[in-house]
Amino acid sequence: MDDPLHRPLKTRKVRKGTRSCWECKRRKVRCSLSTSSDNAATCLACRRRRTPCVSQEFSQDYAPSAAVSPATPTVHSTEPSGLLSPISCSSAIKEPDLVHGVSISAGISKKLHDALPSRHDMEIIWQALSLWPLIIAQMDARSRDDVVIDEKHLRREFAQVPEQDAHPTTLGRYLIVLVLVLQEIRDTNRNFEISEPVPTVMNRIVGAVNTYLLSNECLSGTIEGIRCVLLEGIYHANNGNARLAWLRFRRALNLGQLLGIHRLGYSGDNSTQSLKSQYLWFRLVYFDSFYSMMLGVPQGCVDPSMRSKSPFAHLPGLTHLERTHVQVVIRIIERDTRFSFAEEFEITRDINKQLLQAARDLASEFWLPFSPDVTSNDNLSPDAECKEIMKLVDVLHHYTLVTQLHLPYILTPSSRNTSYEYSKSACIHATREILLRFTMILNVKRLKFYCKRIDYFVLIAATTLLLIYLDSHDQSKKTSHFILTEHQRLTDRTIIKQTLTFLENSSAEGYEQSYGKGLNLLLCLLSIEAEAASGQAFVISADMSQDHHHQQRKNAEDFDHQSNGNSKDSISVNLPYLGVVRITRQAGNHSQMANMSQLLYPSNNTNVSGEETVNTSGPLYDSHDLGTDTQLDWPSFQDLDLAFFDSLVTGGNMDVLATSEA
Repeated sequence: MDDPLHRPLKTRKVRKGTRSCWECKRRKVRCSLSTSSDNAATCLACRRRRTPCVSQEFSQDYAPSAAVSPATPTVHSTEPSGLLSPISCSSAIKEPDLVHGVSISAGISKKLHDALPSRHDMEIIWQALSLWPLIIAQMDARSRDDVVIDEKHLRREFAQVPEQDAHPTTLGRYLIVLVLVLQEIRDTNRNFEISEPVPTVMNRIVGAVNTYLLSNECLSGTIEGIRCVLLEGIYHANNGNARLAWLRFRRALNLGQLLGIHRLGYSGDNSTQSLKSQYLWFRLVYFDSFYSMMLGVPQGCVDPSMRSKSPFAHLPGLTHLERTHVQVVIRIIERDTRFSFAEEFEITRDINKQLLQAARDLASEFWLPFSPDVTSNDNLSPDAECKEIMKLVDVLHHYTLVTQLHLPYILTPSSRNTSYEYSKSACIHATREILLRFTMILNVKRLKFYCKRIDYFVLIAATTLLLIYLDSHDQSKKTSHFILTEHQRLTDRTIIKQTLTFLENSSAEGYEQSYGKGLNLLLCLLSIEAEAASGQAFVISADMSQDHHHQQRKNAEDFDHQSNGNSKDSISVNLPYLGVVRITRQAGNHSQMANMSQLLYPSNNTNVSGEETVNTSGPLYDSHDLGTDTQLDWPSFQDLDLAFFDSLVTGGNMDVLATSEA
């Protein structure tokens, strides 16, 4: 019988100058030879991937199944492909031999596999899981139209646990998807139990993925590694840890830039693999930009294509609203970093028109809080439920952008520019829409898991709305045509109280761990607003200088000394990019302000009794007005991971806090 190993190799005619191997061509990476004479027949990329290195002059199906051998025949080219190869572990360290590399990879896979729950626990998880986390995990590298929502297919795929010898990125991705599944089960199924506490399992899995996979630049610097980093960011976002989420999104974005996927949109390549990488790049830009805006930091990608009328227009399946949101986020960040809001108001108007046009292009039903089927039908199809949740995400992001766009003008006197009244009205409408949808989500069990993801949107919306009310109570601004009616005020306060009650209950059950400052701020602002509505005078002032953005605490102290009255009768709130907003009580005594400070950081035995009343001579707040009669164990909260509430209490009343806690 003819021995295929000794059969003469058939060559094929290739284009002049084509000397890269098949694998590098498929992956669209640089194909270059090793400088070592021992490995001159195998390109560096194939050695790193441990894949057969076959020149294009030979048939593609000539590929040995074994690992790469130095004797594999190949011819290479020095022509650049326009993309970088996967990130090298270290240019100063010599490439390890193949056997050693395989053993390292196998060791990582084994350690990742050991982080999995027991087989019995996995069966319980499989029975309790819902489809939404499995759908979310697909959206990192495909459009919404291409997402698989077939329940049987998704369950069957999730039940196929990777073996111990699977590639580390395959195991790592499965583990992160498993964590997303456990997150959803934890928040929607209180009766769910496995042999270990769910938080313990989640922490072990995330720790293993970070230690053994994402800390390895050789593994995380690939397309699959970047997808793992992005999914971990989504996990932290679902937990309400905005800073940790942003760190993961920024790292994934930087890894994508090093890999060159940001240039694929200009290559004209519409292959399936290229489109997946381009969709991944869009998601990286989307998440990084949005969280950069929320945290008050510059975006990680300044792409000229973002300034075009239709960015990412070459990607089919992306909605016009998604594209518009990415562009608007970047424009808001650029405007805010210039710190000249009065001069930039025309830019604000133009961005506002862009948001309005994107909204008008959608059907009017899109802006309904929920379709009737969502609240009345417990057996909603996965397709319909997915569309409703995606619509909810888009609407919440849209109104959050409206709030962020007009936020710099809510405390500016309308006498300077009557157009500022429009900004106040737009902010009020947007914050109400966010709060309304949040309270409605609480009544839909299937969507309740999403509450934690949007908690910081809700906290910002409620804080912004209360600041506008406080500003409207300022008697010195009564000449403005901007009017908030008492009927609106009662409704808004009721919704904010309901939001606070939910967040407090979630905290008591252990679901929330990062909203201490935000909740305390809302409690305090609710009390101050109630007192201001009853006639107590407060002065609302803002210092929106660029220096304050860089030196918050120093300038906040300077701002305290420049203000009238006793500095201990005030609190200050720092907003990203915008500076410090100071609320000062007039003609009040120091004990009253001490009570206000005690609201922000009460002691362990602080009890909100239902018998206290709001007045200008007694305690500052009424717990009945706050909508709670439970003991608040505030020290159990961690600080909110959001710059909106950073340095919440600054200036002179820090001394009051220190004294009261001593």
